[in-house]
Amino acid sequence: MPVMSSNSAIFESNRFLIFRLRSDYESFFMVYDKSSKQLHRTYHRDAPENRFGSKNMDYFVDDMLSGMHINPLYQSMGKAIAVIPAHEIYKQKQDILNFLEKSNNEKSQRFKQIIQAITDDDNPILMIITLK
Repeated sequence: MPVMSSNSAIFESNRFLIFRLRSDYESFFMVYDKSSKQLHRTYHRDAPENRFGSKNMDYFVDDMLSGMHINPLYQSMGKAIAVIPAHEIYKQKQDILNFLEKSNNEKSQRFKQIIQAITDDDNPILMIITLK
């Protein structure tokens, strides 16, 4: 039976909960959609095996999103999820703030406060993007 390890890479937003499970035979990500109450997991038929023979399926693939400036971990139901390291945001801080200045959206203004306070060694940001 799969179990969570001590470093399960748990991410949570208002809508999603993402975590990694492992067993003797496989490792994979689980995504729980709080609004639909559905649970999804990564499964790759041709997943590579590690040196102990366990299948590594703890990754996401989505060709539809290639070419974006982020590397999405998961895409479903018109949303994409990405984890962006703080040092990457810090390097582009002024460009992001300039972009947010053009928006009068309430969420943009909240995000602006986060970007203004971010430092090079902060925790990464879990970003959920609505695809249109």
